[in-house]
Amino acid sequence: MIVSAAKCFAEKGYEGCSISDISKAAKISQGSIYVHFTNKEELFLYIIIEDHMSATKKLQNALVTAPSFDALLATLLECIRDVSYPIDHRLWTEILAQATRNPAVRSAFLASDKIMREAFINLFKKAIELGQVDPQEDLETVSIWVYSMVDGLIARTAYDPNIDLDTQMPIFEKLIRRALGANKI
Repeated sequence: MIVSAAKCFAEKGYEGCSISDISKAAKISQGSIYVHFTNKEELFLYIIIEDHMSATKKLQNALVTAPSFDALLATLLECIRDVSYPIDHRLWTEILAQATRNPAVRSAFLASDKIMREAFINLFKKAIELGQVDPQEDLETVSIWVYSMVDGLIARTAYDPNIDLDTQMPIFEKLIRRALGANKI
């Protein structure tokens, strides 16, 4: 059901996708969806929160298993290449668009985004402690700036079929390393 909903939202957009569309795609009754979610918005919010929690777990895992700037960068690159189950690049772009129009989506997105960026900041602090990057004055601003680049590359991948991530990723990595002072250490 979640995968079918994500695919429907990605293909038709939030406004164009209905519970009926999702139930048909999932080959289940509409009632089966309503057992788990009270409406389409609740289902959409669930997908957003699950995506952010998945990304947060990746960052937290990197902090526990291999805390370093390289682990941080590898996690960011993975999030660009493979947004997170069940979201794809098109749905991520739709989520960003809905966050500008729908207060409930905006609130859920910002709340889970904050948790995800806190995990990023914790890993970044560890990289600073290890002397792998220059200390930054405001890690909150750094996290917003880095995630803006991530969101932008995900969005461009969604609408431009000519984007080759294998070409883009080394440039992204080089820019992040330069901006965060990783080459100077």
